[in-house]
Amino acid sequence: MARASRPALPARGRFGPRDVAAFIDLFLDLFEARDVAALTRLWDVPALVLGDEQVHGAMSLPQLEKLFGDAVFAQEPQVFSGSERIETVEWISARVVMVELPWPERRVGGFLHGVEASTFFLRTDQRDHLKIRALMLRRGTHE
Repeated sequence: MARASRPALPARGRFGPRDVAAFIDLFLDLFEARDVAALTRLWDVPALVLGDEQVHGAMSLPQLEKLFGDAVFAQEPQVFSGSERIETVEWISARVVMVELPWPERRVGGFLHGVEASTFFLRTDQRDHLKIRALMLRRGTHE
C-alpha cells in the first residue's frame, strides 16, 4: 500500500501582495480591537519581537499571549491601515516573506513608543497558512 505523500509547501510567492496586505490588516485590526487571543493565533512559535529598547522571545503561544496582552493594553487606541502603508513585500525564501510597514506619523505610545516602522517576517506553517515569526521594531533613520 502506497503511503500518502505530505502536501507540498507553497511555492515562493504563492501568496500575492493582496493576501499579505490582508494578513497585515487583520493583525492591525486585532491589535486595535485588543483581541489578544485572536492576535496570538496569527503567530507561530518560537517567535521574536526585537527593537532597540526590547527583545522578547516566546517559545509557546501562552507566553506570546501574555506579551501581547501587556503590549496591547499599554497602547492608546488608534486606527491603523496596513495595506495603504506597506512599503515592501519581499519573498526572501520559499516560505518566508518580509513586510515593511511604517507606523502613522503621530506619536505612538506604549509598546510602540518611539517606533517609526516595523518589519514583519511571515512564514508559512505546515498547513500552508501565513504566520508571523518575528517582528522588528525600527526607529527612523538617524543622520
